[in-house]
Amino acid sequence: MHKLKIYHWFWMSLIPITILWSFFYYTSELVLDINIHDTYFVISYADVLLLLASYLFVIGNIYFLFNYWSIKLNKLSSNIHKYLSTTCIILIAVIKLYYANSENQDFPLFDVTTNELTYIAITFFVFLIAQLIFLINIILGIFKHGIQRTTRK
Repeated sequence: MHKLKIYHWFWMSLIPITILWSFFYYTSELVLDINIHDTYFVISYADVLLLLASYLFVIGNIYFLFNYWSIKLNKLSSNIHKYLSTTCIILIAVIKLYYANSENQDFPLFDVTTNELTYIAITFFVFLIAQLIFLINIILGIFKHGIQRTTRK
């Protein structure tokens, strides 16, 4: 049995995202509300899932191309990127589900959106750090591959 490569991980995660997207596409009144002081950003969940699916597809293709071109990436950095990205995506969904079903939502004087946005912002910041690790891993892999090619000649 073949061991799953990292690009399979990202490509296979497209399946549940696509199923969720097809569900939210037909119930378009479900939206993600982001409140920053006096500004509201209202984004449809279908659009968020489509952006997420595009991200997973592109990242999977990048890992595939690096494997195809035999450019070695640091396994630890790749695993950190894979697990942090996946964990952050799941955490943001769990946070949104928790606060959407919160009991305090009916009480008008209790605003839970600040806690929700704080947790999502922290999780998104960790997600961005994972992408920075991915970018550094790619740059180092390209440099290492270029140095190995020039020293072999």
